[in-house]
Formats: sequence, C-alpha cells, structure tokens
Amino acid sequence: MAIPNGMPTVTVTTGPHTDMTGAFYQGAIYFRPSLPIVWLATGASVLDGEVKAELNESGFAMITLPATDSPGINV
Repeated sequence: MAIPNGMPTVTVTTGPHTDMTGAFYQGAIYFRPSLPIVWLATGASVLDGEVKAELNESGFAMITLPATDSPGINV
C-alpha cells in the first residue's frame, strides 16, 4: 500500500497479543476496509484490499493507515 504524499494518516498500534499462558503470538494482523478508500485529490484508490501488520517478538504490531475521517478521503 502506497499512501500518497499529503494524505492524512494514523498509526495503529496493537498488542501485546498473548495466549492464556502469556506466550506471545507470532504472525500478523490484517486490516481490511469494507469499501475502497479513495484520495479525492488524485482520484486514486489507496486502499482497496487488506494490508498486513506483522507481530514482533513481543506480540505487538504497528501500521500506518489512511485517516478515513479526514477531508479529501472518500470511503
């Protein structure tokens, strides 16, 4: 996913993700919009499918996504 310059974004952090014994999960978290996200300045669809945030060794994930409540973004 390439976010255009000037497009408002948010950074989402999640975790730690652990099992019932406290062990950190491995893998990824997926974010999927219900509708394509379009940047009106260019008419480009900037997020029309899922994106993946890998969990680190401590069970955390971080990803930068388009701020869908900002002016100039159509969902």
